Order: sequence, then structure tokens, then C-alpha cells
Amino acid sequence: MFLTHRMDVTRLLKAEGQNELVVEFASALRRGRRLVEKHAHEHRFLARQTEPGRLPVRKAQYHWGWDSGSHPCDPYLESHRGRVADLWLHAEVSQDLATCDVQVFAQTEEANCGRDRVLLALRLEGTTVFSEECEIDAAGRSGTRFTLEAPRHPGFWYPRGYGDQARYELEATLLRESGDVVGSSSKMVGFRRAEPVQEPDAYGTSFQFRINNVDVGGKQPAYYRGRRGQYPLPSYQSRPEGRSGSRGTEKSWFNPTRRQMSCLG
Repeated sequence: MFLTHRMDVTRLLKAEGQNELVVEFASALRRGRRLVEKHAHEHRFLARQTEPGRLPVRKAQYHWGWDSGSHPCDPYLESHRGRVADLWLHAEVSQDLATCDVQVFAQTEEANCGRDRVLLALRLEGTTVFSEECEIDAAGRSGTRFTLEAPRHPGFWYPRGYGDQARYELEATLLRESGDVVGSSSKMVGFRRAEPVQEPDAYGTSFQFRINNVDVGGKQPAYYRGRRGQYPLPSYQSRPEGRSGSRGTEKSWFNPTRRQMSCLG
């Protein structure tokens, strides 16, 4: 698929005049055809749809004529005095759903270790559930740990049709020693306990998910599209709504040997 590359070009930029950015891409079509010729003695490249050169190339296969996928984003220039480069968390919900142990991490760039701080906050519909100013280590990382407890815990996330979808805003704000805000990053998160359930049956074993101690049945069509040959929904899962296809689960294909299912809200 597509990979993100970030490069520091500070020393390459000219203070006067115009700066030109040139991005060169190798031809996937030509590279694929050369690989077919190189390995023809040991492998038969049988392509169901025309071009066999697409098979040995580790690239999104829809680039060879299917209009169901995304295109690469244009390059852009970014400047800052400091920023929150990454923000993530790990959460573990107890078996009885009484507590949720949360670890939050933020990775910063251009931050002053020992002087700058990161304000980590968790909010639900505008109400602050947790907030703490944290120190930044020599690697630019900051983090904290806290526990959400019932009945004070505002709520968990359930698949559509099984309960509410409590979505929290997680935000990290980089603060200078003076209190000035240098940069921030935020994302929406949800908390739930999830486990696969496989029990013996007449055909081998069953396969379903148990979300917050509730067994969830999947509603998944073989494919989802509009008129024949067209894909009306965007490629990004965060944009289309599963309810528009009457689905309770979503199967995401990464490659022929790896797939992932997630329960929709």
C-alpha cells in the first residue's frame, strides 16, 4: 500500500528564491514485468485480471485498474517550534467491567526535556474525565497511568445494536515552561473488553466475539457496493458508517494471508 515518509529538509531550504520539491517514483508496471521475467523459471504468474506483472509487486493490487482504493497523498511542507508527533494508549478492562486501567503515551519533537511539559487529557462530550501535566524524558516521550472505576466510569463502547458507543477525546498538548501552547494532537477512542470465542460444534469450532461480556453475532455481507462496478463508499473505515450497510462487523483485508475483523459502532 502506501507508506509515510518524513524527512528533515531544514538545511536544504533556501532563504531566498524558490525551493523546488521533486518526487520520483519507479514504474511499478515495468518493475513487475522485470520480476516476472526474472522468476519465470521457478514460478507461474497466473493473473485473473490481465497484467501478470502486478503479482510479484508488493503494492496495492487495485492500482492495476480497480477504482476501489485510495491514491497517494500529495507531499506537503510542515514547520513547527515543537509538536506532538504521536499519541496512543493501552487500556485493559477488568472481567467484571468494574475498572478500566489506562496507560497514555505521547511522543514529542523539538521539546525541552526537564522544562517543557505535556498536558494529557481525556474528555467525554466536553467533560474532562482525567487530566494531568507530565514530564518529558530525554527521548521526547511523556506518559501517565490512571484507572476509571464504576459507577463513576461514564461508559463503555458497544457494537451497534448492543448498547451505547461512548467515545472519548484523548488530547496531548505540548506546553513551554512559560505555559505557552506549542502544539497539540487529539484522537477519538473507546473502551471495551473484547475476546474471541471458539467453542466446539458439529463442524469444528465456532467463531464469534464477546464484547463487554456480551456475545456478538456478526452481520456481514460478502461485499458492499452500489451499482455494478462502482464503489460509492470511501476507502477509509473511519468515514463510512457500518449502519448504512446493515452490518455489525467489518472484515478488513490487508493481504491474502492476513485479515482482521472489527465490530462496528
